[in-house]
Amino acid sequence: MATVSATVMIINTKSGTVSLQLQRNIADKMTTPSVKFSSSLPVNNQAINKGQEVDFELDVKSGEQKKMTYSYKVYVRE
Repeated sequence: MATVSATVMIINTKSGTVSLQLQRNIADKMTTPSVKFSSSLPVNNQAINKGQEVDFELDVKSGEQKKMTYSYKVYVRE
């Protein structure tokens, strides 16, 4: 089993608050999300790594920087 991690840096250069919605398909379940999210039912029920669609929601104020991180585990062949 392997752990996949991702980091996304968001910088708002607009004059107002930005509401960001990011959608990702991931394999299996997330283990450490740093922001609010919602998930749907598994995408592929027949696979070893049951995929799911994840929607992240994040508000970023003007001039603000935010870092979003998440990770999940997947089965891999050796």
